[in-house]
Amino acid sequence: MNADRQRKRYAEDPEFKRKKLEKNYAWSRANRDWINTKKRERYANDAAYRENEQAKTRKRYAEDPEYREKNRAKRRKYARARNCRRHGLTVEDFEAMLARQQGACAICKRPFRRTPCIDHCPLSGWVRGLLCHGCNSGLGQFGENPALLAQASVYMQRWVEHLIVCFTKENKKMSKQDTSEQSNAARLIRQAILKELKQPFGVAWARPVDRLEAVARALIDEAEDRDVEAIKEVFDRAGGKASSAPGQLEAPRLLNVTWQRPPSKPKARAKPSASTPKDAAS
Repeated sequence: MNADRQRKRYAEDPEFKRKKLEKNYAWSRANRDWINTKKRERYANDAAYRENEQAKTRKRYAEDPEYREKNRAKRRKYARARNCRRHGLTVEDFEAMLARQQGACAICKRPFRRTPCIDHCPLSGWVRGLLCHGCNSGLGQFGENPALLAQASVYMQRWVEHLIVCFTKENKKMSKQDTSEQSNAARLIRQAILKELKQPFGVAWARPVDRLEAVARALIDEAEDRDVEAIKEVFDRAGGKASSAPGQLEAPRLLNVTWQRPPSKPKARAKPSASTPKDAAS
């Protein structure tokens, strides 16, 4: 009965509630170690209690955004501190190094989107800098060998130069083809096809005035009959492109791999033999 009266007073009297909370808080502060020990023992021995606490934590993590963000920040802080201790750094040293690199990778100079990797020398164990995960993995794949990295750089440079040469030749070839398409015959057939395409649909056409108009009209008639090759011919001619013969396929393009071959050394000039006359040697 006394407990019911206290609960009712606790709910109705704000002053009594405040004093009760202060008293409980002071007792908890004074007996914190004992309370934590009892909770750990119960959490380890009581499976039902452990499952209930885990369920409450999961529910709060899913429903409370502030608690979720606070929990993630705490995990990131602990992970960074653990990583710094592994390399003999403090968190202050890590932050100073990150500020010196302006928040970017020391190799690719791209801003960090994830927690940066602490790069260290495997021989001395000294920290070299902060790298992104891609650059750090790349150094590991090359075995941190400067000679291999230099060869990879030369390899990629040759490939880029090869691409530039190939695309330059291709552009020149396309420009020559475009200029050759602007011949008189191509312009005439294109104008004739465009003229026939602009005629109203479903109206009887007048007789063609010349053979060129007759050829254009016959081609469009074949396209209207759903002839695929004729439709392609009309579109190509109307767009100013050269038309390929029916069934003719484009030749496969071959990749020139001469870029991989290192430049050959110049051959040494042969010395004149002793039997050769001086006039011939000169």
